[in-house]
Amino acid sequence: MTRPTLGVVVAVLLLAGSAAAQTSTATLTGTVRDSSGAVLPGVSLVVTDTLRGTSQSTMSNDTGNYTIPALNPGTYSLAAELTGFKKFLQEGIVLQVNQVARIDTETVSVTAATPLLETDTSSRGSVIDQRKIVELPLNGRDYNQLALLSPGVLPGTPRLASVNFKGVLNVNGNRTFNNVFLLDGVDNISYSNSFRGENVQLVQPSVDALQEFKIQTNAYSAEFGRSSGAVVNATIKSGTNAVHGSLYEFLRNDVLDANNFFSNALGAPKPVRKRNQFGATAGGPIVHNKTFWFADYEGLRDREGVPRTRLVPTAAEKAGLFSTAVVDPFAAGRPEFSRNAAGQWVIPSNRWDAVGAKIVGLIPDPNVAGTTIFASTPITSIRQDQFDAKVDHQFRQNLNLFGRYSFVDTNTFRPGPLPGLAEGSFNDAFGASLNRSQGLALGLTWTFSPAGGAATTSRSRRTSASTEPARSA
Repeated sequence: MTRPTLGVVVAVLLLAGSAAAQTSTATLTGTVRDSSGAVLPGVSLVVTDTLRGTSQSTMSNDTGNYTIPALNPGTYSLAAELTGFKKFLQEGIVLQVNQVARIDTETVSVTAATPLLETDTSSRGSVIDQRKIVELPLNGRDYNQLALLSPGVLPGTPRLASVNFKGVLNVNGNRTFNNVFLLDGVDNISYSNSFRGENVQLVQPSVDALQEFKIQTNAYSAEFGRSSGAVVNATIKSGTNAVHGSLYEFLRNDVLDANNFFSNALGAPKPVRKRNQFGATAGGPIVHNKTFWFADYEGLRDREGVPRTRLVPTAAEKAGLFSTAVVDPFAAGRPEFSRNAAGQWVIPSNRWDAVGAKIVGLIPDPNVAGTTIFASTPITSIRQDQFDAKVDHQFRQNLNLFGRYSFVDTNTFRPGPLPGLAEGSFNDAFGASLNRSQGLALGLTWTFSPAGGAATTSRSRRTSASTEPARSA
C-alpha cells in the first residue's frame, strides 16, 4: 500500500518579538501539509546542524504551523514524521546570520540546497559568508571592506583613511559614526571620541575567526533601533564535531617596490614597507553533539614609511630676517620694523617671546632646493595582538548557552612629519597610542513552547586608550 507523503512549507524567520536582545541567529518556521494540501497537526519535526550534530525539535500545532528558533548560521537538515505518512527529509538548508527567508517544498526527500527567497521582510542588505570573507582579496585583511559590495555603501572620508581608522562606512549618505556594529548579537561599538581607539568597533575579529556577517542598509527591524546608518551583524565561528584548525602568515615588504612619484619629485628615499600578519585558529568538540570550543589568535607587525611635507620658514626668517614688510603690532600706528643693509626687515631679538623662540628653534630648515618645503618619510609602526575564545553548549534540545571572550591590544606609533617635538600636539593624527579592548558575551536561548521561545544576551566591555603628543622616532 502506498503511504501518503508529508509536504513541509519551510520559512526562515527572525524571532524578534520574543528576543530580549538583538540577535544574530535565525528561526525555522513553516506549515506541514499532506499531498492534498491539507494541514497536519501533531507532526514531529527535527532540525539538525550537519556539522555539529546538535538538533532541536518541535511539533506542528493545530493549524499545522511550527517554529524552531535560535539557530546559528550554518547548514541544516529538517526531518518531519507522522504515523501513517512517509518521512519527509530536507537537507542542505543553509541559514545565514539574522536571515529572513522562505522555501516551499512538496517532496519526500530533498538533498540539494534550495535557494531561499526573502519574502518575509522589507529590510535591505547583504550577507557576506565565510567563503567570500576568506577568498576575496582584502588589503590589510579588514573584513569591513567587503561591506562595499552592498548597494549604497561607500568608504569613509580621506581624513579617516589617512590615519587608517577602521570600520568607517558611509551608508546611504549617513555619517560614519551613525552605524551600529554587533558581534554575536551584542553591541560592538567602541564609542570612540576624537578618533581615539582608531576603530569604530570595540573588537574587530580576525578574518579567519568570522563565520559570516550581514550588513543591513535600510528598513531593518525595530529591534536594532537607534541607528540612521547601517547595521553590521557579525558572528564568530563555533566548534564542530570534527577538530579543525588553520595556520597562516601574510608577508608584504618593499623589496620589489619602486619609489613613488612624490618621493622621487622631492628627492626623498623609497618608503619603508614591512608587514607581517600571522595567526592560527582551532575548534572542535569537548563533548560530541553537545559542547564545542573555538579559539583564534592573530598578530600584526607593521612598519610603513609615509611621505609627508610641511611648509616651514627659511633659515633667514627663523633669524628674524624677512624680505617683505613686517610691522610692529604693539607700537602706536603699527610702524614697520627697520631694515638692514641688505634691505631685509629685521625683528630685533629683544622683541622675541622666549617660548616662541624655543619653538622656532625646533623647526627644521627646508630640505627641498628652491622651496620652503621640508620633506620626510616617517615610519608608522603598529604592533597588535588579539584573540577570541568561544564555547557553545546544548543542555537539551530547547536550551542552549554560549560564551565568548575577546581581547585586542594595539600599540601604534605614528610620528609627525617634522623631527623631534617640532610637530607639536596640535594634530591628534600623530603620536603614540596604546589601545586595549576586551569584550565578554554570554547568551542563553530557551525554547519553552512550539509557539516560540526567549533569548537573552548579556555582555561586559572594557576599553582604554591613551595618546601621547607627536614626535619623531
